[in-house]
Amino acid sequence: MRLPLESFKQIGEALKVWAEFIAYGSGGVFLIYKIVSGYFITDLSLRITCERFPLDNESDNLSVAAMVRKGDKGTVRIHDCKIRVTDMAGQVLDEKRMCGTDRLSFNMDKTGRMSITFARTSKKHGLSLPPGDETQFAGLCNVPTETPCMVEVVILGKKLWGGKAAQWRASAVSFPNIVK
Repeated sequence: MRLPLESFKQIGEALKVWAEFIAYGSGGVFLIYKIVSGYFITDLSLRITCERFPLDNESDNLSVAAMVRKGDKGTVRIHDCKIRVTDMAGQVLDEKRMCGTDRLSFNMDKTGRMSITFARTSKKHGLSLPPGDETQFAGLCNVPTETPCMVEVVILGKKLWGGKAAQWRASAVSFPNIVK
């Protein structure tokens, strides 16, 4: 004859096994849900502004600023950032790499003090943006004075520890400054 205490132990052990099974199963389902819903996709926001400045009677300088804000998931390494300016017919007027996307090299003196060297870029690829960081890249293009332009900015980056390359894009229309 079994004692009631031993049967409670067996029931408890069986309940423990089922509880662990449900907990691990729920964790797996939750992880699959996070993957499918895009939780592990690198979050980055991009906003651009454009401003025209008259250069002469035929052309304007078009200033383009790209504001980049990194979300709270992981670090992104920026590999490239370009501007493309087209007219309304789709003809490319200018295409340039934005300033500020290269990692700069540095020199170190005898005391250990480091100083940036604008003359050369670092051999390490990409500018890193950790979670919560933000920065701005700039570019300057020449455009015809009386032509409305479509401005596109594209950033190419990757998660710090691998993963696929990702693109972030933003666009704006720049209208001529017509003063009568």
